[in-house]
Amino acid sequence: MLACLCSGPVRRREAVKRPCPEAKVEHEVKLLLRPDVALTSTGALAPAFVRAFAVHGDASHVSMQFVDTPDKDLNTSGWNVRLRRTRGQRNGEVTFKRRFKVDDDSVDEAWDEARASGITDTGRYRQQLEWNRERRTLSFSIDKAFDVAIGSGSRLPAWDASLRVATSLFPGRLRRLQITAQPAPAAIAASAGIFGPVHGVRWEGTWNRTTPIRIESWDIRGSDAVGGVPVVELSVIERDYFAAKDRRDGLADYLHAQSWLEPNDALKTQLVLNRYALARN
Repeated sequence: MLACLCSGPVRRREAVKRPCPEAKVEHEVKLLLRPDVALTSTGALAPAFVRAFAVHGDASHVSMQFVDTPDKDLNTSGWNVRLRRTRGQRNGEVTFKRRFKVDDDSVDEAWDEARASGITDTGRYRQQLEWNRERRTLSFSIDKAFDVAIGSGSRLPAWDASLRVATSLFPGRLRRLQITAQPAPAAIAASAGIFGPVHGVRWEGTWNRTTPIRIESWDIRGSDAVGGVPVVELSVIERDYFAAKDRRDGLADYLHAQSWLEPNDALKTQLVLNRYALARN
């Protein structure tokens, strides 16, 4: 079960000023949908959602898994290393993401922490404010492609190959990170494994005829590490902070009025890290 945070439309007090001047970032609004109404019995997107969000094209099948130590030292340090592959594509993608938690309404404090870490100086990272229903996270990520000849489908490398891929592509900032009194690449090579894989389906559509949206369904294990209910997420990207706030409020109100809004909030990354055992075989 996910922890229930609220059951009504989202309304939270926001600072009236825009965040730091340098915060010209993507703002990704993410809202969870009720899987019992969003999906059919076969896992397809329900017709009502196809119509409401003008879903078009074929669905994409995607797999992801995370690299970390048994004690999840990367995650504790604010870093996530994710491998992802889409069916039909030979290349996979490894994402290195540094997260800074936004407490209450102070995005500025998260930016202060990010500047103090030095990550804002490189200009190489994608900057994004991830805006979930009840929390926001300032993130800096960099994507790197890898080539693994493992046949068709969306299968990802085994744990040992995943470690080699990840450590060979570590950005400099992550290479200098100390984990258990040693550089992160050495710590990862010595004891890390993978959490996952998790398989998902992605649909593309539009909202109000003009705004691109994405809906994803991920088969994440339940809290008892078996079974589980799909986690279905709708996301939309805005460039402007206040436009993102209005979009989140408007979408949340619409979804709530349709009884489509999941009354629980969760982060996919944390669900995977918490519900999957470390694999080294």
